[in-house]
Amino acid sequence: MPSHKRLLILDTSAILTGIQSSLPNTDAYTTQLVISEAKRKLMEENKSDTLDIRSLIIMEPSLEAVNSVITYSLKMGEKSNLSPVDISVLALGKQLLDDSAGEIEILTDDYSIQNVANAFGLKFHSIATQRIKKQIRWVYYCKGCRMKYEIPPKDMLCAVCGSEISRKPFKIQNIK
Repeated sequence: MPSHKRLLILDTSAILTGIQSSLPNTDAYTTQLVISEAKRKLMEENKSDTLDIRSLIIMEPSLEAVNSVITYSLKMGEKSNLSPVDISVLALGKQLLDDSAGEIEILTDDYSIQNVANAFGLKFHSIATQRIKKQIRWVYYCKGCRMKYEIPPKDMLCAVCGSEISRKPFKIQNIK
């Protein structure tokens, strides 16, 4: 029986921990957006550490995978919580999963990434925080007129009545 290769996809928090240098017999992937964000965060924190990216495979997800993640994150009510960097991580995971490249796992402490990854059937692992135990489908609504939003306005104010927009769980499922 052939063994499946373990493929890890690292987000920015995973790369900043330096975990990629301690992953033997594992292919560690990330995107250029993640590398750029990690470098920017190091500069902002005035850290002289340099990123050790020699052991990483930098790969960009297909537009099809990105669009799939965006569409599904809208359905999950997570789109407004995901940055382009987060979407690139999820899209790379989805693409590798669809290509049946092996056992895929995302390393991230981001709960929105974990929530969407679980919905896609992607495994995930936290580094410094506790992982999510429930998958949540969120809904955004106006506290005043109860208007529902797929994507809330940036100012989080209702376009109809001007009241504050909030988010609440719509559907909750336990994660196995």
